[in-house]
Amino acid sequence: MAQQRKWNSPTDTGTYASWRAMRGRCLNPSNAGFEHYGARGIKICDEWVNDFDQFYADMGDRPAGHTLERKDNTAEYSAANCKWATRAEQVDNRKTTVFVTHDGETRTLSAWAKHLGVPYYMLWNRIQCHGMDPAKALTAERFKPKTWLHGSLRGYTKGCRCEQCKAARSNYYRLRKASSDVSKT
Repeated sequence: MAQQRKWNSPTDTGTYASWRAMRGRCLNPSNAGFEHYGARGIKICDEWVNDFDQFYADMGDRPAGHTLERKDNTAEYSAANCKWATRAEQVDNRKTTVFVTHDGETRTLSAWAKHLGVPYYMLWNRIQCHGMDPAKALTAERFKPKTWLHGSLRGYTKGCRCEQCKAARSNYYRLRKASSDVSKT
């Protein structure tokens, strides 16, 4: 994909900003990301470490909304291991990403959520907070939204503003105040 420079000074380009950020994470112990990159032994290939022109020739222009991603998080930054990726793609390639295998198919938790049409947080909550087996979390009955009867406090708190629900809310707080007045005496 070898591309030729289109500018005299690259410093105002997104590609240059990505190259500098990569170098900072891997080479500068004062960089906030150094502990996750340089301190872990993540290196930059010899062709890129001090040569932006070679980096540009290998990677080309950074597309809008994309960042530099290593395909293998344990390997160095190099032409064979890097690509331009969206933030969503980056999230699926973190060392903390949860992978789940179900029916012989392995996907990230976010990919399963998208595939099943359920919110990601619901699957994550089932597995991380409730300790549910990942395969069961994917197949368990979806949580059904609770319904309410008009004229109840629940109806009012869920957004219904009909006169019955308003009256129920008013009645609830009137009874609550009366019980707190009794307990004070």
